[in-house]
Amino acid sequence: MKAVGYPQSIANTTLLSMPRSLLPPLAAGKSGDDRKNVMFDSKYGGVDVSISAPNVYEACLKKQTSLDIKAERGSIHLKLRTCPSPSTVPIPFFLNMTGFYSSVNVALPHTFQGPMTVYSSQHCFVGDISLFSDKDGGWKGDEVNIRMERARVKVQFVDEAEPETPSGKAGLIFRMFGAIL
Repeated sequence: MKAVGYPQSIANTTLLSMPRSLLPPLAAGKSGDDRKNVMFDSKYGGVDVSISAPNVYEACLKKQTSLDIKAERGSIHLKLRTCPSPSTVPIPFFLNMTGFYSSVNVALPHTFQGPMTVYSSQHCFVGDISLFSDKDGGWKGDEVNIRMERARVKVQFVDEAEPETPSGKAGLIFRMFGAIL
């Protein structure tokens, strides 16, 4: 799926089976297991998307949902939500974001627990680190990788309060020195 610079909303599940005739052809040497659940690739525009990943019964979990978002010369705005339910669990996801000459705003679900890598800057783990184990083939839960060049990155939880900004027009002095006043 290619993003064309306008807001979109998607409901995604790894349990949904798409007819092969509707899917784009795979690259040489790739199998169906390599296919992304959601992919946006924008060359000269932004990606502004809100994705809802439904919960499933734990017995149905087979693999992480794979999300790949790329933008060149355009901003990426992503809100990733899960649907709360006491009888089901969120589908674990692997989010990979790449951008060049752009800014990134990522809002993750409050259920996110896992490693987060912002390449060339920092690595961190969000949540309970005791859940992380090298046993059983490594981490199987949520994971975020953000690779940006000449970009600003902002990560927060979905529906987290934005900092207040002054209303009205700001004068030149406030724009120049307001952050340090």
